[in-house]
Amino acid sequence: MSMAVVVGNPKPASRTFNAAVRIATRLYGRSPEVVVDLVDLGAALISVEDEALVDAVNAVRAADAMVVASPTYKASFTGILKIFLDRFPSGALAGKIALPVTLGGAWQHALAPEVFLKPVLVPRQASFAL
Repeated sequence: MSMAVVVGNPKPASRTFNAAVRIATRLYGRSPEVVVDLVDLGAALISVEDEALVDAVNAVRAADAMVVASPTYKASFTGILKIFLDRFPSGALAGKIALPVTLGGAWQHALAPEVFLKPVLVPRQASFAL
């Protein structure tokens, strides 16, 4: 089994990044093979065929499981994460296990992964059982 981490925090080396890698490592029992900190892709996120972006998408698609993480932003998740996830067509994550994670500043953000992030992963057919 292989593990990927996708982090949609607009700040490099963020608390979200650290939390996502720690969660993946704890679940997986070792460091994840793929770690994509979307802020590192910068403007490539909106490029049609940027090589780094294509490589990141392919690496995530090749993983068996993934932690998809974002800070809670405007009571949801960040735009850079949405832009990246839009690169995955319907059904692209079939057979993959996904764990949506958001870090929030208050208890009111507790449902953000379930209410906002998970519905973006569902049409891509990610599974949510660990």
